[in-house]
Amino acid sequence: MFSLDLLFNLALLVALSVLSGFIDKRWDRNRRSGQLLQGLLFGGAAVLGMLRPLVAGPGLIFDGRSVMISLCALFFGPVAGSIASLLPLGLRIQLGGVGTLVGCLVILSSMTLGWLGHRRLRRSGALPSTGQLHGFGLLVHLAMMALMLALPAELVWTVEKTIGPPVLLFYPLATILVGKILTDQLTARSALQALQRQARELQQRNVELERFNHTISHDLKSPLVTSMAFLSFLEQDLASDNRERIASDLHHLRTATRQMEQLLDGLLRFSRLGQPGEPPQSFFYDELIEEVQVLLGGLLQQHQVALEIRPCRLRLLAQRPRLLELWQNLIENAIKYRRADQPLQIRLGVISEPTATARFYVGDNGQGIEPGYAEKIFGLFEQLDRNTPGSGLGLALAKRIVEQYDGRIWVESAGAGQGCCFFFTLPAALADPRPPRC
Repeated sequence: MFSLDLLFNLALLVALSVLSGFIDKRWDRNRRSGQLLQGLLFGGAAVLGMLRPLVAGPGLIFDGRSVMISLCALFFGPVAGSIASLLPLGLRIQLGGVGTLVGCLVILSSMTLGWLGHRRLRRSGALPSTGQLHGFGLLVHLAMMALMLALPAELVWTVEKTIGPPVLLFYPLATILVGKILTDQLTARSALQALQRQARELQQRNVELERFNHTISHDLKSPLVTSMAFLSFLEQDLASDNRERIASDLHHLRTATRQMEQLLDGLLRFSRLGQPGEPPQSFFYDELIEEVQVLLGGLLQQHQVALEIRPCRLRLLAQRPRLLELWQNLIENAIKYRRADQPLQIRLGVISEPTATARFYVGDNGQGIEPGYAEKIFGLFEQLDRNTPGSGLGLALAKRIVEQYDGRIWVESAGAGQGCCFFFTLPAALADPRPPRC
């Protein structure tokens, strides 16, 4: 009888994992809708398992609910795990009997251990291995057997002796089976998302290549033509020993050379964005902004910038140098396009909404942008004011970094002289997809 009940629960677990993968493809597990559906699925499967339990005595039943609830919390988080626990809890209380308290405690302990495992996986950024799944399943069911001590004293030894060995042997194996199916589904989904991301990047690269060809033929050629012209003038002025014109020629040559250097440096930085960098590391948003302040300290002090920072304890999981460069470029852009008639104020912060991913912002009271240029400014070598120093690559670099983390960037401005605010999202850089408390 035990074997038949165990086979029923195993078949239910396999079917559950397949249905879970189907839901995961259509409803993101990081959103409330996906977590709700996963919780209902696992909770419903746990209830079905409880309708065909192993009966150890009047009011004393064993089934696969501990496996289902713990795995739901492990893979989909505390929200899904809590939802998955509610249905079995209600049914177990309704069934009643001597094992009611223990049954409810097992449900709660399974959810809690799954949630703790989920937090650990989030921090590591890795999927559980076979050994980790077995250890997790063993821990959940050792806790279950420990909770049997809450039974009446005359039942404890009988239950531990008859139920303990098969539970500690087969239930961790069931955890491995279903856990590996869920892990394989996640791996396949991640691989598909990576391919889709690469396809988008290739399409973007083609657009950038066309722009690059224009740059080679125009932007890079321009300082070369200037240098050649003033070299010719310099030869003539040296021959006539016109010191004033010689100084002017040298000034123009230095300016052209500096412009060429900026363009080449910008192209080099842009090209490196497509190459694999250092592995992602975990850090807080506040720590990142503090480092940006240190790196730009001299520039901020030189231009007497008033920096207004809204603190937010948001954990990020990304390549730190890339995000440093993102915030640096946006702040340097604000300094570059400041207004001469008033002190520059820059605002940094995070906007948290319950139904959306975190939105970062960098706002200023600078020159502002006309709405018609809101998209153009993110192009390669685009500059609204050609008299402003720079290569026109800062915002293009910022856009590429944001896109590498599956985000988008846009600017809002009331118009010229009204300041502007850059908003951007970084979904793939959030260690915890839940909206932060800022």
